[in-house]
Amino acid sequence: MKKVREWENKTHMHPKGVCEAAAMLWLSRLDNQGMEHALKLKASDCDALQALIEKGDTSWAVKLQDLLGTDSMFFPLVPAELSSADIAGMEPGDFLFVAGNGHAGAVYQHRDGIFFFNPGDGLFFLQKSISMEDKLKAAGKLMSAIKDDSMLGSGTAIRKGKLRHYGYRLDRFFGG
Repeated sequence: MKKVREWENKTHMHPKGVCEAAAMLWLSRLDNQGMEHALKLKASDCDALQALIEKGDTSWAVKLQDLLGTDSMFFPLVPAELSSADIAGMEPGDFLFVAGNGHAGAVYQHRDGIFFFNPGDGLFFLQKSISMEDKLKAAGKLMSAIKDDSMLGSGTAIRKGKLRHYGYRLDRFFGG
């Protein structure tokens, strides 16, 4: 798993982090403006949304559904599983929103590979694999990273969705 971008999760307004808002806005930007705009997300862009969530004015499930484009799908009331096989079986446009233990992140299947956005650490990328065996290995690495970050616990919520856009070619942003 390659780290493609560092990400600072804290702001002056939210010293404990803006991870819920960051994961939602990252997915929203992917869907509405594409990869280039999503890569420009900063923690300070998330302050207002994080404040709404912390005050209880909205929940991440309701707000994420509102932030996505009309042709995208999100199933906030349907719990999803998170296993290596689930991640390996994702198709371009599929995403998972993972929230729990006071943290949140997102997994997104781009046409060129899988992204894992962990606002506490950064943006990671697993190159698209041809064989199912390689996909399962990569998914296993991703699962390990999620578990190491302590997102998975008894209060963890995992929800699936599908973005209408699959993203631009990544060589445009990362070279190669």
